[in-house]
Amino acid sequence: MDTENTINEPVTLLKDTTPSEWGLYSWKSKPIKHQPVYSDTEELSSVLKEIENAPKIVEIQDICDLQDNIRLCGLGDKMLIHLGDCAETFKDCNEVSIKNRFVLFNLCSLIINKILKKDVVKIGRIAGQYAKPRSSPVEVVNGVAMSSYFGDNINCFSPTKEGRVPNPEKLIKGYHWAVTTYHTIEKLMNYKTYEICRDVLEDQLREQTALDKDTPEYEDFINVIKECAEDLSDIEDLYVSHEGLLLDYESKLTKLCRYSEDESEKYFNTSTHFLWVGERTNKFDQAHVEYFRGIQNPIGIKVGPKSDPKDIVKSILTLNPENEMGRLTLILRLGAKNVKETLPPLIEEITNHKLNVVWVTDAVHGNTYVNDCKFKVRHFDTVLEELVSVYTILHKNNQIFGGIHLEVSGDNVTECLGGITKTCDDDLYTNYSTQCDPRLSFLQTLHLIYKFCIEVSKLDLLPTE
Repeated sequence: MDTENTINEPVTLLKDTTPSEWGLYSWKSKPIKHQPVYSDTEELSSVLKEIENAPKIVEIQDICDLQDNIRLCGLGDKMLIHLGDCAETFKDCNEVSIKNRFVLFNLCSLIINKILKKDVVKIGRIAGQYAKPRSSPVEVVNGVAMSSYFGDNINCFSPTKEGRVPNPEKLIKGYHWAVTTYHTIEKLMNYKTYEICRDVLEDQLREQTALDKDTPEYEDFINVIKECAEDLSDIEDLYVSHEGLLLDYESKLTKLCRYSEDESEKYFNTSTHFLWVGERTNKFDQAHVEYFRGIQNPIGIKVGPKSDPKDIVKSILTLNPENEMGRLTLILRLGAKNVKETLPPLIEEITNHKLNVVWVTDAVHGNTYVNDCKFKVRHFDTVLEELVSVYTILHKNNQIFGGIHLEVSGDNVTECLGGITKTCDDDLYTNYSTQCDPRLSFLQTLHLIYKFCIEVSKLDLLPTE
């Protein structure tokens, strides 16, 4: 990789990205999208005050440690995996569900370490991923128009007009469930993790009765994941994340803190370690980017196939004027059919400005479609195709593949087609339980990571310089 791209030199801001003075609520002066409208503003104010006075969920030291680790991913020394639910639900904030996801994240990292010989930085879409932007604010159910479901932090999934009204009290519940989930993760990290991994994997294999045993790599895949479960004795930390969508909520958990005695006080979002701004809210001149530019957490920007590379550069310049490696992750959600056309121009724009970013591919979002049975689905093969394609194009353009971002479940759901589970259209009725987008199942996720590692290890690519 060009050594100039790994030096933290401040960048020259474009004229229209030169920011005004930042304040914790300066985002309120900017255009904003995808925020709920509450009918009882007094109740909302009371709830936000309670959240403002609540203890922080994560520690400042851990936030800073994560940024150091993401920097190493950007330099090629480590690889990032960012996995978890499309939209967490409060009902899944139980020990079994949390444990399954915890094990899944760790097994994926061990597969990468075993095959690609890379240390892995693990971030979960967990302990706070309770809010989602939606394409339409309204949907019609049985002839009744009502608000769309925006996540358990905002309204109810059950399609009733009353339940879909945004409810401020759900913000309090979201905070408490995030605390509970994170504390459970911390407890699991201090336990005999190899025993947990082995037991969960055995349960998952026992529950799944239709594995594709005819696939050529079946035996090797099973042996690898079993070895990973047995070999695990000491693991690195699992960091948590969510989309920073609800700016009122995020602002109240943003605290002025001192990282060390030698540092001045700075603002950290203490609700999570890592936040990302979505494709719908990533504009440099709007409220979300304005809020994000003032916090010290490492952050991500979702980039879609229709994103203008020049606009993405403007957002990068706004969010990371010091050009610090590890501060900013580009999460590519391009779609397999769009990668070859859309990724090279983005790489060119980034490299022309000598910007330090960590390249991560979100290989599920751009590959969603509605099948003949009216289910939103994704196919295992298409997701794998995008992973390998992004890796190859980055490598050939002298860029480092920083990591993988996927929407996954810790259970044997039937929401994505194909893979080792041989899930087909008829299987979708078995356990299609997502409240938003389709997720890879526990074993599909392990199989995808395994297949990606095998495919990448076989590629005849020149090493980066």
